[in-house]
Amino acid sequence: MNLKIIFIFGGISFLAISFFIMSSIKRTDKEENILFSSATSLKNDSNLSVSSSDNLSSKDEKVDFYVDVKGAVAQEKVVKVKSGEIIISAINKSGGAKSNADLSQINLAAEIISGQVIYVPKKGEKIPEQFCNSVSNSSSTNTNASQAQIDINTADLSALQTINGIGEKKAEEIVKYREEHGKFKSIDDLKNISGFGDKTVEKLNDYVFIK
Repeated sequence: MNLKIIFIFGGISFLAISFFIMSSIKRTDKEENILFSSATSLKNDSNLSVSSSDNLSSKDEKVDFYVDVKGAVAQEKVVKVKSGEIIISAINKSGGAKSNADLSQINLAAEIISGQVIYVPKKGEKIPEQFCNSVSNSSSTNTNASQAQIDINTADLSALQTINGIGEKKAEEIVKYREEHGKFKSIDDLKNISGFGDKTVEKLNDYVFIK
């Protein structure tokens, strides 16, 4: 009889221990799933933050380019600016306007365009026609502003490289041609330089002039 009771208690104890172990295993698996789910969520949130940060960085990135400042300024020269800067910024980088400058003819708050010529007229002087699209106070569009022209007979290497489609090599070829043959008599003379075909010269008509 005692032996039978011992077997019964032993069986009950075994079942209790087994139940306890199975409950612990299920609880552990559930906790691991919760932890894994939380970790995955945190990782996704982290990736989203990095992606948002990259997008903001890309939008805020500024590009360097050059513009040619001429006329009634302390120093007529090509200056380096960043995208988003306005005309008054380029004038200040040229030493500022002279006392006889007529700034009323210029939209000082207009955004600068790459390769633009900014001409500051003197009082009583009208802005030369070839520069009107760049600095006129009229409601010119970005397309007109981007058609600012540069004199290929006087421009140095830096100024020539501000012209759309002209890199360092082509700028050097233009200067070399001037040194060997004198000033250009017409824009079509550019065709005498290697690398300047009919289509290239046609595109440059909006960006260059001869004085």
